[in-house]
Amino acid sequence: MVNFRLALTQAWTLADPALPRTVDDGAYRLATSLDGRMAVSASASGCSLSRGAAALAFERDPATGLYRISSGGRLLTESGSAALLADPDGSASQLWRVSPCARGYTVTSSTGLALDDHYASKAEGNLVWLHEANGSAAQAVSVNLFFTSFAKQAHRSRKGGFTGCANVFSPIP
Repeated sequence: MVNFRLALTQAWTLADPALPRTVDDGAYRLATSLDGRMAVSASASGCSLSRGAAALAFERDPATGLYRISSGGRLLTESGSAALLADPDGSASQLWRVSPCARGYTVTSSTGLALDDHYASKAEGNLVWLHEANGSAAQAVSVNLFFTSFAKQAHRSRKGGFTGCANVFSPIP
């Protein structure tokens, strides 16, 4: 005969459900892997590629491990096949996963759609939309730390030029 009584002293430890930190909180420029001079520019009407793209602020949600990506107090929001800036509403459509990939990083919505350089174009103003994640170069970005301090800009420019960005994992003097 088998005894199925549970011991009251059993305890379970569950792993932290949050995803590991991919990037630190801060302002980043999302340059396409197809042409590092072109980056994601976000607005209320959607995203596109631009050489003059402003930085987007990343803030990791400690409960989920996903990121809120913002600009000017508005959050990057999944809206159908578009990623656009909208007022914060606390919904899952404003949470994003940042994952390393072979060409840099992919940025995917909470539903699994990835920021995608439409038709893998390198043209100024090209649409950046949400598409099923497929691992293509059109969905890979480099996440570059954006400097806002004039002192850091001046310091770096004396050392052989300043581009306004540095790789996330590069040491900052």
